[in-house]
Amino acid sequence: MSLEFLNPGFLFAAAGAAAPVLVHLVFRRRAVQVDFSSVRFLKLVDLRLARNRRLREILVLVLRTSAVLLCAAALARPVLRPEGAGGSPGGSTSLAVILDSSASMRAGSAGRTAFDEAAAAARSALAALESGDEAVIMFPGSPAKEEAGPSRFVEDARAELASASCGFGRAALCRAAREAAAAISKSRSANKEILLITDLRASSFEEDGGGGSLPEGVRLFVADAACESGSNLSPVSARILNPPVIAGIPAEFSVIVRNHGTAEERGKAVLRIDGSEFGGGEFRIGPGQTAEMAFSRVFDKPGFHRVTFAAGGDAFRADDEFHMAVEAGSRVQVLVVNGSPSGHPFLDETFYIKAALDLGNEQAGGPQSCFDPVFLSEAELESADPAGFRAVILANVRSLGLRAAAGLRSFVENGGGILVFHGDRTAAGAGAAGGPAARNPPLAADCAGLESPQEQVRLAEVDFASDVFEPFKSEANMDFKEAVFSRYVLLKPAQGAKIIASFSDGAPAVVERSEGKGRIIQFASSCDLDWGNLPTRTVFLPMLYRMLCLLARVEGTGGLAGIVGERPPAAAIPAGTALGDLILSAPSGSRRAPSAGPGGTILLPEFDEPGFHWLESPGPGSGFKRLFAANIDPGESALERASVDRVSALLGTRAIPIERLSDAGTEMLSYRKGDEIGAFLLVAALALMLVEVFLANRPLHGNRGNKVTS
Repeated sequence: MSLEFLNPGFLFAAAGAAAPVLVHLVFRRRAVQVDFSSVRFLKLVDLRLARNRRLREILVLVLRTSAVLLCAAALARPVLRPEGAGGSPGGSTSLAVILDSSASMRAGSAGRTAFDEAAAAARSALAALESGDEAVIMFPGSPAKEEAGPSRFVEDARAELASASCGFGRAALCRAAREAAAAISKSRSANKEILLITDLRASSFEEDGGGGSLPEGVRLFVADAACESGSNLSPVSARILNPPVIAGIPAEFSVIVRNHGTAEERGKAVLRIDGSEFGGGEFRIGPGQTAEMAFSRVFDKPGFHRVTFAAGGDAFRADDEFHMAVEAGSRVQVLVVNGSPSGHPFLDETFYIKAALDLGNEQAGGPQSCFDPVFLSEAELESADPAGFRAVILANVRSLGLRAAAGLRSFVENGGGILVFHGDRTAAGAGAAGGPAARNPPLAADCAGLESPQEQVRLAEVDFASDVFEPFKSEANMDFKEAVFSRYVLLKPAQGAKIIASFSDGAPAVVERSEGKGRIIQFASSCDLDWGNLPTRTVFLPMLYRMLCLLARVEGTGGLAGIVGERPPAAAIPAGTALGDLILSAPSGSRRAPSAGPGGTILLPEFDEPGFHWLESPGPGSGFKRLFAANIDPGESALERASVDRVSALLGTRAIPIERLSDAGTEMLSYRKGDEIGAFLLVAALALMLVEVFLANRPLHGNRGNKVTS
């Protein structure tokens, strides 16, 4: 503790302590010599009586001097303040209140959340301010009120607090503290203070790149508003196991439920689709562990569907649901052109493709494949119109009629996709596909001849950065090297083409190229067992499905799940859509328009609450409508906490903990103003004066037993 004086000028009154000393020196008793005839009849003077009188005079002098000094000190208004408090106990105050409004502050019990307790502490702090003080208030975690307002009037801050509500986002409290410090540093107030009211979730204090310490002279108070709870269950992620989702075909979901607490938890996960509940599964999860739950559901019609997985039911209910927007599509029409048909099924060029695309279609349970294939020969393609299909597979097709070749080129130019497999017929002739250029289908690479290596080659180099192979990067059972080949066509990529897979001898294995609005993927080997074992390997079916999904542009028919605070992907906006035509509707019913981004782009509003959001263009003739889902940031569900010392280290200043949340204003005022001890000094001075009066007027008594002797 340190001693400071609010009115140090009155310390000059301490000079008045010299007055009793001067009075004592001027009016002290002096001995007077008197001639006297005889003293034998007088009592003997008691020398101890003289010594007592001298001691009393000294004590009275000390008491009078001390009383004057105490009165002077009391007039100077002394205060006791903590070491390093800074500021001025008598000066004005500029206060920045940072009220954590992140999703985790919604945790609570008995109808009171952590945010309610924090808001009460903020009101206490604002109520302790005096006339001439300033205040700003921030609500990190609530997108609408993250920044400090321009006004520093205390009444404005109180009005903002009265209308505040807890958000659903994630708070960056270190950044908020630095912004608050910058806001109050411009003030001329003697005391500059920040009150951070938070549940001290560790995720809110992850360094966000701002760096730097708070300015010197800014006091930081930290009030812990956490709801005491050692348990929290939440579904943290979900994915579709068999994308794309097609109406009429079972969609398989995997949901991860995490136990964030310190004790084992049991519960039930529930699936809801478009508001209807479809059962659930029991789980038992150890502390800090996860459980994977599986769900299966058939969507009865194409379009967007609202899918929710629920688990939890604890003190933090905001994270008990995980939302996913699912677009169920119709079965994809695929045209398969067979360049080498055979009466024997196993010798047919497209036997394995037919088996893959017709997967389960003839079973009692209905179709399991998202593709609806149509098989034609080269001759039949001449009279067919590929425009009615989403993708085309050319299996060992040597050359086409002029009409069919032109139709395929137009098909690709207008956004269609072609997957090419080679074989003995395409390798036998000359030119791009074994025939005259005008009769060739659009390709990604020219054929430079047939290669028959002495040793079988494998798929050695796969570009997992390409969208074709990227989903298989983390799949342990997807070993492309298990496929071996005895023959292949040597491909010479066309201009603008890209090699996305190579054989072990370095030759291109898969080449892809965009043409017009469409795309072509070309495989250097066959789709049967004549040139290799690829059709019987684990990788064949998922790779074929992935390629066809990309070529047919059904990539988006999976689950869309974003995070509160993020923006919907701009890719969801159709080309040519005007800024004023778009509206984002939130689950609560609020509607917000996008803003203009850099370079003429459209900047969609951030998700401000969990649930399902519709992006639509309500203008006449538009009909555009897209569903998005937003979820609580997983970091808000974690129970790990940051200590006050950790906060001090991150912000480079000593954080002062508030002991009682409900008395935040009183504690801050005590720290700011200190404890005035002037009244105690006046009481002490009065006590000294009473003692002085008693001593000064008390008679001295000598030793009555002494007799005069002669």
